[in-house]
This record gives sequence, C-alpha cells and structure tokens, in this order.
Amino acid sequence: MNRKGISPLFRRTLALGAAFGVVLAGTLATGCTVYTPGVAVQTPAAVVVDPGPGPGFCPPGQAKKGRC
Repeated sequence: MNRKGISPLFRRTLALGAAFGVVLAGTLATGCTVYTPGVAVQTPAAVVVDPGPGPGFCPPGQAKKGRC
C-alpha cells in the first residue's frame, strides 16, 4: 500500500470499471426506445419539394419572383 491507503492495482481497477460503465451506459442509452400507452412519437417525414412546371430546377429566390 502507498501513503494514501489505496493500492495502485485497486485504482487501476476502479478506473477501468468506471470507463466500462460509461461505455456500457452510452451503448444502452443509444438503443433505447420507450413505449407508453397513448403516446406516439413519429420520426419526421421527408421534405418533398414540388418543382412545378418548367425545367425542373429553380434557383433560390426566383420562384418567389414568379420567374420559374
């Protein structure tokens, strides 16, 4: 034992255990899905832009001016 009363092996074990716990908690939290009755969470829908009549592409600002 050293002067502080905690052996270096014990400190290393605590550090590795803490690191493992952080990685484990992060892994479990990222794959977590919560299902509750009466509450539905939906992913955002894709944004669909309708180009309208014309060449199919209109530069920003031109459609507002009526040039497309």
